[in-house]
Amino acid sequence: MKKTMRRGFAAAGILFAMVGSVQAYWQVIDLGTLPGYNHSQAFAINSNGQIVGQSYNPSNTTYDGHATLFDPTGGGNNIDLGTLGGIDSGAGFINGNGQIVGGARDSSGSFHATLFDPTGGGNNIDLGTLGGIQSCAASINNNGQIAGDAYNSSGHNRAVLFDPTGAGSNIDLGTLGGTASATRHKF
Repeated sequence: MKKTMRRGFAAAGILFAMVGSVQAYWQVIDLGTLPGYNHSQAFAINSNGQIVGQSYNPSNTTYDGHATLFDPTGGGNNIDLGTLGGIDSGAGFINGNGQIVGGARDSSGSFHATLFDPTGGGNNIDLGTLGGIQSCAASINNNGQIAGDAYNSSGHNRAVLFDPTGAGSNIDLGTLGGTASATRHKF
């Protein structure tokens, strides 16, 4: 009995010594915001460490968040990804190739799925809808296929595979017998 207890204590001592030597390999970095904004949210990070989300000012009377490509070092070199001519946008996903999707308002105020220009140069692509008034891109894979939601001409929200060229050849992914379907949004 004494030998078993000594072995148990020795094993427990080795376990505690091993646990005590574990080190944390993460670091918290304040990604900041875009100039003139006071809050931000990060929604996605890719395998290259690129981070996207949104900078916004919740004290404004009109919502004017902007899609943001964050400087992962926290150095403040964040990039405003712009809109589609409207007042707000949000980036929800970035793939391994640095392609960024989300949504942005156009000049008429409609919110549309957007493939963002990662340089912030304003060459954003409006991915359109399924004949309805709004849409939002939720994800893009490394092959450039974009999934999200769009309203159809009957006013029903549907899961959609977007045409990444913005030419409007979007594919309604259907339902399981109902009138609506959806993907998961990040913002």
